[in-house]
Amino acid sequence: MDDPLTDEQLATFERTGHVRVPAAFSPDAALRIQERMWDELREDFGIDRDARRTFELHRNADSLGGLFVFTFFSRVEDWGGGTLIVEGSHRLLRQFHADLSPETRDVRGVPVRVVELTGEPGDAILCHPLMLHAAAPNRRESPRFMRSQRICEDPA
Repeated sequence: MDDPLTDEQLATFERTGHVRVPAAFSPDAALRIQERMWDELREDFGIDRDARRTFELHRNADSLGGLFVFTFFSRVEDWGGGTLIVEGSHRLLRQFHADLSPETRDVRGVPVRVVELTGEPGDAILCHPLMLHAAAPNRRESPRFMRSQRICEDPA
């Protein structure tokens, strides 16, 4: 079986802690899922796709080990409320874990920056499980449909 990621994608993942996989699944399937999600949100919670005040939601769970996958079911553009990540932060957490002490407080030359995750329906972004991330405000009129899922490695 061929590797699912190119050498360049693997190098990017190692350096930044995340890599984009365009069209990881069908954009049509993503849009169908989005429609189903709107139907369920309306039926179960009264959330109306045309009433922004009803769809200001964010759910997140913290745990360790594995891989974060952010998948897109709608277009998420710059300033559209995409999850914010701190590139390179996974390397900092590894260092802090290895040298946990009150004296260890510097970045040790690890470059970090805040990046907003954006994508098209069907895209996926694979993130290191130690990647720092946070919700971002959606300053656009359209809601964003993203999902994060932790994939844990089998310890066996």
